[in-house]
Amino acid sequence: MPVRKLKGSWWVDFQFNRQRVRKRSPVNTKQGALAHESRLKQKVLMGEPINEKNKQERQQSFKEFAEEWFITYVQTNNKPSEIRGKRIMLNKHLYPFFGKIPINQITTMQIEKFKAEKERAKLDKKTINNYLSCLSCCLKHARDWLELEKLPVIKRLKAPKTTMDFLTEKESETLLNNCVGIWQEMVYFVLKTGARFGELRALKWQDINWETGVLSIKRSIFRGIIGAPKSNQSRHIKLIPELHKMLNNRKRKSGFIFSNGKGEIIEENKVRRELWRAYERAGLRRVGWHMLRHSFASHLAMKGAPLIAIQELMGHSSITTTMRYAHLCKSTLNDSINLLSKSQNKIISRQPSVNQRSDFTLFNSIIDGYDNGLFTNIKQKQAHTDLSLNCGDGGS
Repeated sequence: MPVRKLKGSWWVDFQFNRQRVRKRSPVNTKQGALAHESRLKQKVLMGEPINEKNKQERQQSFKEFAEEWFITYVQTNNKPSEIRGKRIMLNKHLYPFFGKIPINQITTMQIEKFKAEKERAKLDKKTINNYLSCLSCCLKHARDWLELEKLPVIKRLKAPKTTMDFLTEKESETLLNNCVGIWQEMVYFVLKTGARFGELRALKWQDINWETGVLSIKRSIFRGIIGAPKSNQSRHIKLIPELHKMLNNRKRKSGFIFSNGKGEIIEENKVRRELWRAYERAGLRRVGWHMLRHSFASHLAMKGAPLIAIQELMGHSSITTTMRYAHLCKSTLNDSINLLSKSQNKIISRQPSVNQRSDFTLFNSIIDGYDNGLFTNIKQKQAHTDLSLNCGDGGS
């Protein structure tokens, strides 16, 4: 077949005089690949070299290409926080090591030396892997744009799983008791919705449907720039009655839900400082707003909420991220292992216990979300339905 799709990219693939010509199409569509194939065949028939077009570009240094890649691709496709992160990686780490090397001459050995240098500098393995991901993305675009023949192999370091800290329910109550006014409302809001820090500050009154009690998270803010939430996906969360009442007591028609005296977004550093002061008053370890989000998910997992529901509420793009909370589902794990016991062979009632019935009440809003169209992904909705049917045995 002259053109074919391989791993998301269209390729031209044909033979001439027993020699194979295989090139990635610069325009990633079938029609673009067919047009590229026609141009290549014409060059071959005329005896023209087909690799001369980008010969000069391939000799440019990594820094020269990366700057073009940053302006053309990164600033167009990435969020402000990602743009800032890649700029720091390039300037402080990748340019000093790879900057002067021709883009087509970066080798696997050089990449291994880069990893070794960063490890000697005592950098965290996960941080080094982030640098490697940035380098890999840049080199893949160099392959596509400059038609490089091959890429160096990039092997990530085996990084240990990061430990996840969260507040217990008692610690959460202690923290709330040491907050006042709008700061107490913000802490309580994150503990009951799992909103990210940027999402919290960008919430508007129009995002709440007061009739259904559903909150829509549509935007986030980073360093003063408002954009889409992480993974560019909005999500919907049903407010518990206590939270609905708290917000309803001071609701407005428009504007930011949590704002300063002028109705503007509260300064980022001020919000962080107020939380740290509350931790000090409460005698708790000093952590950030993001741990309150982890606390929300951890409390749900310990109460027996299905992981697929936690994924939807947290806005995780992959269930792999949500699996960090799986070890907290102790009741589910215990009920599962007890199935191996001989005593479980007898017929038992499928009726939930008193504690399990309280779990049903707690997560009724999650399950009711089906009727409100909150689970828009059909596969997720089906998976959630299958899991929720097992709630009588402690969930899954």
